[in-house]
Amino acid sequence: METIYGLQLDIQWVSATVACRLVPMQIADPDLPFFGFGLNYANGGNYSNGNISQMQWLNKDEAAFTKGLGFNYDGANRLTASAGLLGYVDTESGITYDKNGSIKTLARAGAAVDNLGYAYVGNRLSAVTDASGSNLGVKSGVSNYAYDGNGNMVTDGNRSATLTYNYLNLPKTVTIAGKTLTYDYDAAGTKHKYVTDTLTLKYAGAFEYREVGAVNALYRVGLSEGQAVLKAGKLAFEYYLKDHLGNVRVVFNNDGETLQRSDYYPFGLSINRDGALPKVQNWVNRYLYNEKELQVGSGYLDYGARMYMPEVGRWGVVDPMTEKNNDQAGYTYAINNPILYTDPFGLDTSSANANKPVHQGDVIVFDNGSRATQSVGEATVSGHGRNDQSASVTMLIPGAFSPIFGPSSIPTTMPRALPLLIPVGYAGVDAYLRGPSVIEDIARLLEGMGVDSEVLRGPEVLDYNSPPKTLPGFPDAKKVPSKDQRTRWVTPDGKILEWDYQRGEVRFNRRNIV
Repeated sequence: METIYGLQLDIQWVSATVACRLVPMQIADPDLPFFGFGLNYANGGNYSNGNISQMQWLNKDEAAFTKGLGFNYDGANRLTASAGLLGYVDTESGITYDKNGSIKTLARAGAAVDNLGYAYVGNRLSAVTDASGSNLGVKSGVSNYAYDGNGNMVTDGNRSATLTYNYLNLPKTVTIAGKTLTYDYDAAGTKHKYVTDTLTLKYAGAFEYREVGAVNALYRVGLSEGQAVLKAGKLAFEYYLKDHLGNVRVVFNNDGETLQRSDYYPFGLSINRDGALPKVQNWVNRYLYNEKELQVGSGYLDYGARMYMPEVGRWGVVDPMTEKNNDQAGYTYAINNPILYTDPFGLDTSSANANKPVHQGDVIVFDNGSRATQSVGEATVSGHGRNDQSASVTMLIPGAFSPIFGPSSIPTTMPRALPLLIPVGYAGVDAYLRGPSVIEDIARLLEGMGVDSEVLRGPEVLDYNSPPKTLPGFPDAKKVPSKDQRTRWVTPDGKILEWDYQRGEVRFNRRNIV
């Protein structure tokens, strides 16, 4: 009998728990899941602000959770420790922060053994000292770091690496142990080529090619729920099972065979559970933490705008949107709460749980027509928790923040499997408020592409807040047709109320013109 895997969501609002698991639907014993995952908010620490208190999971053919982590936070919602549950030992603890919000100390136990102390010059990491005596994780002793005038890391002492950058502050070369890895980007910052001493990869959206001699051979296609890899001249489909952060935990094939299993420390250091050597594991699947590509030869994680160093929990390049995120040190990851937040493209933090407000200057990525129509028709973009998200965005156009004016600005043909990026400016918000006619045109173009919506934070700070379905404070107000793209109500005494999309509040129309 063919085994079919589907997503089963169990949301229990009373106990404030969210469980997400992929279960086999057609097997002899449907009670045994392929992979199980659960989040708690009230067990252990009791958090009412969205912080996750516990995370538990199970593997194939296990009937109950067998592994887990509990989490502690400080008053600023920053992670301070993870503690093993159900005998799990791979933890990060003793995490403290300096007055700028940069990590000051961090200890690891289990697969990696670290006892780290951090030193800074300003917000730039200058040295990490590992007093554990172990090279599992960060190497033992002192690792020094240096930067260029733009704040880009040019010396990585932990990897004994030197780096150079292009004019977009994207990596140009990484030299480790005498071997130089090179990158090629276009003027918009899209990566097209990566060369190591053992392979050459070329990228065209979701498609990856290996350069073999003078031939570019298709190697991999990124899909909404995994990848298609060329094997023996045919595309073999491999599927990802991910947690709420988009971390790839299990890769399996059409036969239900597990190809790769991975766990992660809270700040992203991966733990190989399939027994393969790292080099072999990379060729099974290189998209791991947050489903970002592990760089063969260096171990950096490529988020698009920046490379991430999970062993120290920091970026190597300053935040390109520092002026907007000026309350954060420019190199910290996910507001130091990597259990609740991600940074989808190295540009801005995104919650794994909450709906996302739209801001002037944001870039909205729509795929999957039905969900785009449903969510945007009400002038909101649903955040879709990572456990509900059908895919990851595969392409980003940095700096594409010009407005759109409706269907006439939308291309009539689109390459398959690539997302459409719709920048939101003043006219873009106006296009939102025009309702289903615009969105349906978009949805028709995107039908079958299979990626949910994403919001990429732009450089502006002007909020766009959706109007409520019922108007607080005016229970007898009656909703009337919008005018000039403004949602309106009329009170029993004839006053006109209008929704202020920027401030998220209702205002009186002084002219009182319907």
